[in-house]
Amino acid sequence: MLTVTRAAAEVLDSMVATSPDTDGAGVRISRTAGQDGEAALSLAPALSPEPEDAVLDGGTEHASVFIEPEASTLLEGMVLDARVDGEQVGLVLAQQQS
Repeated sequence: MLTVTRAAAEVLDSMVATSPDTDGAGVRISRTAGQDGEAALSLAPALSPEPEDAVLDGGTEHASVFIEPEASTLLEGMVLDARVDGEQVGLVLAQQQS
């Protein structure tokens, strides 16, 4: 399952804060096709999960993460982290350390 660092959770929180109704809102990760035709991931604010989504509950502190079933296989054993460089913020995926 995907692990979300505190830094990434704060970035996701700020994404959800732009939604008109933040109660129950979260961020949805879904599988898409990249420019080269290979599997890629997209991340977007969502008001609620789709019925088949896995849900990483952020509790009262952070936004929840909704993971599309096709994306869950790509995220198995991964860590979502945030890198901040000045005013630019990027989310990165890395393998979990054993």
